Amino acid sequence: MKKLGYVIIAFTVIFAGLTGCGQKTAITPPGNTDVPEINAPSDPDKEKPAEEEPAAGVKTNSGVYVGQLDSNSIEIEVNGQSQVFRLNSELKENFEQLAIEEGETVKFRYEINQNGQSVIREIEKS
Repeated sequence: MKKLGYVIIAFTVIFAGLTGCGQKTAITPPGNTDVPEINAPSDPDKEKPAEEEPAAGVKTNSGVYVGQLDSNSIEIEVNGQSQVFRLNSELKENFEQLAIEEGETVKFRYEINQNGQSVIREIEKS
């Protein structure tokens, strides 16, 4: 009879442990938990204007190009302070073709990504 009691207790412990592992919990990242709505365009004949308005969070600035740190990052002196900016994927591929020299003044558009990094979307000599 004692063996049966131990078997029941062991079965209950194992069963309780397994059922706790089977529960799914939703993990939500901190910050904005709103899900954006996706709407089909109401009028397919309407085209986007040729000149797009800046996306929310995109900033424009200018400064003196200091140099390229690596294939992902450049340094620009803005208002007397050196700052590191990441290049977006398109700029990474084409940055050398821009032929920006150290000491040249540049104008650029950038945004802050989810990791707090300043990522340049566009850059040109000014």
